[in-house]
Order: sequence, then C-alpha cells, then structure tokens
Amino acid sequence: MDIDWSRFCTIAFMSLTEVGNGVVVELTDNELSTLEGVVYAWIDQSGTILRVGACNRPIGIAMLALGEDINNTLLGLDSPTPEWEAKQWFALARQGRLRALGHQPPAIDTVAGRVRPYLSIERHMIAKLKPVLNRGHH
Repeated sequence: MDIDWSRFCTIAFMSLTEVGNGVVVELTDNELSTLEGVVYAWIDQSGTILRVGACNRPIGIAMLALGEDINNTLLGLDSPTPEWEAKQWFALARQGRLRALGHQPPAIDTVAGRVRPYLSIERHMIAKLKPVLNRGHH
C-alpha cells in the first residue's frame, strides 16, 4: 500500500524559540486542531519523514504538548520525552522549520461498529517509512 500524501494537510510547524533555547509549535488552523482520530507525520525542510504518530484526542493539543515536553526535557524537568529525543528535535529545528502533516481517515463500518482506522494507518506508515524519531519501531 502506497501513502497518498495528497490527503494530508499541514497542521503545525515547529521552530526555535526567539531566544533559541527551546522549540515552539505553532498550529496552522483552529478547525483542523480539533480533529480526533488523526494520523500525522513530522517532516523536515527536505521532506524527510522524522516521526509518524496517531492521536485520539484533538490533534492541536497533542502538537502543543510535544513542544512543551521537548522543552521540559531540555530544561531537565519531568517529561515523557527522553533526553536523546528532545536533543534531536532541537537539533533538527535549528536546521530549519519542521512541518507536521495530518490526515483524519474516514470512519468505516465494521462488525465491531463504526471505526476510524488511524492506528492501522500509523502502524503501516511506521513500518514502511522507519522514521528516525519513532521510538522502538525499527
């Protein structure tokens, strides 16, 4: 199965803070930010896929939380983001603005009811693309 990138849209950007000591995530669209059941990919300026993920809560909340988690780790505060990963995000953001693309797949009728297959799509994309910032998926 090929990935149809035309169905993805930009949902966020990540860049350095004004003082350059952390990252800032900016959402591109308030309406897109409310979508749930979204699969997303972070890419660099050359189009390299850095991370693939999925989110069952509003995607805007997840995008903003990633920036906060990275900054907390860089400051030595409690965070779910490991230090090696926070440093890699920071280094990538220093090279240029990063972009998050998101897609909310349509819900489909199954024997278990109506389901949005974003987790299956996420697994397929990770296996196919092997993004450098996905933990434990290589």
